[in-house]
Amino acid sequence: MTKPVLLSVVEIGGYPNFSQIYQRAGFDVVIETRMRKAMSTIKKRQPAVIVAEFNFQSDFRDRTSSLSR
Repeated sequence: MTKPVLLSVVEIGGYPNFSQIYQRAGFDVVIETRMRKAMSTIKKRQPAVIVAEFNFQSDFRDRTSSLSR
């Protein structure tokens, strides 16, 4: 039986690495640091869960992630 995939997307960083917690919960963890690579991973691996950082700054509307597209 294969483990469900959890995709962790961390572009900016500065967060603790929760990989061990996710693995203990039964997930095969994939970490991506670029949104383009994350989108490619989503198409190839079809994760059961996606955990992504969210950094909202209204001054940077043009840099908002395209993950939801």
